[in-house]
Amino acid sequence: MRYREKKKAYKLLTLFMVIFLFLIYRMVKFQIFDAEKLTTMAESQYAYEEDTKDNKYKLLDTKGNDLLKYKDKYYAVLVPSAFKDNKEEKDEEKLLTIMYILRNYNEKYDITKNQTIDSSGKNYYEIDKITYEKLKDIKGVKGFYTYKKQEVDKNINDKKEAWKLENMLLNPYKNDQKTFKDKESLEMRIYNRVKDNKTSKIIYKKDLQGEIISKETEEPKSNINPKLTLDSKVQDSIRKILNKKEYKAFNQVGVILSESESGKIRAMVQKDETLPNVNIGAATQNGFPPGSIFKIITEEAALENNKVSLKDSFKCTGEFESNKKGTHGSFSTKEAFIVSCNDIFSQIGRKAGFQNIDNMVKKHGLYSKVLDLHYEQQGAIQTEKGEKPNLSDGTLSLVSFGQLIRITPIEAVSMVSTVVNNGVYVKPYVLESFVDDKNNTIEEFNTTKEQIIGTYSANSLKEQMKEVVKRGTAALAYDSSIEIGGKTGTNERQEVNDKGKMEHLSDAWFVGFFKSNNKYYTMVVFIPKIKTKGESAGTTSVPIFYDIVKEIKDSI
Repeated sequence: MRYREKKKAYKLLTLFMVIFLFLIYRMVKFQIFDAEKLTTMAESQYAYEEDTKDNKYKLLDTKGNDLLKYKDKYYAVLVPSAFKDNKEEKDEEKLLTIMYILRNYNEKYDITKNQTIDSSGKNYYEIDKITYEKLKDIKGVKGFYTYKKQEVDKNINDKKEAWKLENMLLNPYKNDQKTFKDKESLEMRIYNRVKDNKTSKIIYKKDLQGEIISKETEEPKSNINPKLTLDSKVQDSIRKILNKKEYKAFNQVGVILSESESGKIRAMVQKDETLPNVNIGAATQNGFPPGSIFKIITEEAALENNKVSLKDSFKCTGEFESNKKGTHGSFSTKEAFIVSCNDIFSQIGRKAGFQNIDNMVKKHGLYSKVLDLHYEQQGAIQTEKGEKPNLSDGTLSLVSFGQLIRITPIEAVSMVSTVVNNGVYVKPYVLESFVDDKNNTIEEFNTTKEQIIGTYSANSLKEQMKEVVKRGTAALAYDSSIEIGGKTGTNERQEVNDKGKMEHLSDAWFVGFFKSNNKYYTMVVFIPKIKTKGESAGTTSVPIFYDIVKEIKDSI
């Protein structure tokens, strides 16, 4: 009997202990873990809250300037549950004033009729600044107030600039605006760091009768902001150049500017930001044929593997030349690069061999994404049968001067920076760090650096690229007061147009470098769909490159 009583006592004790521990858990949960949430719920009974910004973070440039453009939006808010308690005889004048001002702005804004109430139990009326100024000083009306909100302006001339780099980084969703982008994408890396940020708020405190008695603002204290390598002033200067009258014929132009040694991208813009971003090859399959800029890779592969020397002489047969003036004659490797002879470079490519060229492509990252943007393409060899280019069918010859391969402008940056950096590949990057609201660094990022070609090859190509500007295909960029070098490329490609017909197209490249304030900069200028007759990279991309250099060289 005593054993049963003892057992029963133990059970009761255990039950009391469980209840006691559960109560302790609930107390800790309410007081610590749910304190903020419960406080907010309690306070919301005596206050109206509105976000004064639609973005939870600042997108900063390298100097701490906000890259985003904002526009002010104005709202009048009516809370029906409180508004109905206004007494007509006492508040008639104020109520009529609100009603007439709203109706005068928009005849559909009739507060005497039932309006659609959102999940917060409020009616929102978007108004203009003039209407806002008329309404904001009306006091003593229950369930009515106005506020101003800053919203990110992603439009230009009423067209959404969805493909602007800054706007791509803001948006974690795919084009359907429902599905998240790839989890490894740069956009999602940023999103996952800032998603728990708080927004700025305006708080209207009210009394028990619902009448607003005070107003205060609340700023977040521990937000995280992405800081980019971009320089907003440099970007604005480049955009100004792209919109000059003399370049009106070009519907699209992509420009990327980076510090050669650090890999930091200082500008990445395109003329029409409403179209898929050409700098990352968006809406293409693997980007664009590089044309003659690929001769940089071919020569590096040949020199590094001792297949040719700079003094080796080759004879141009005219087989791969588009002009009708005959052949270039005989040239050394160096001179063939300067005059951009396709025929001689097909011979150099055959000597180098596809395997060596392919290895050089991989070392430069031309088969890989650079910035890890969701819609960024990556380069690839594109032969008809998907086979490796070879001697027997002539495909190796075509690859040697930039056909049958596609890359993106952002991938092309490394082709120049490697040369300028004495053979060191520096991967371009755009996310510099995460900072707090006082611009203190929380996390800083660097990039990949690797010696991929020898200093002899790099320095040789650097001198050749300077000669290309001085007396070759990029002569329109020559300026004796500025150190400039580069390589032109004019490709040929076929695409199916909107009408389902095959279209012959040509694109213009200029990949180059310039020196300013004892620092080298790499710049890529890419123009899609130039005229197939009468235009080339030397007459299109090169002048734009030079205009940009002149504009920014003293301020960068």
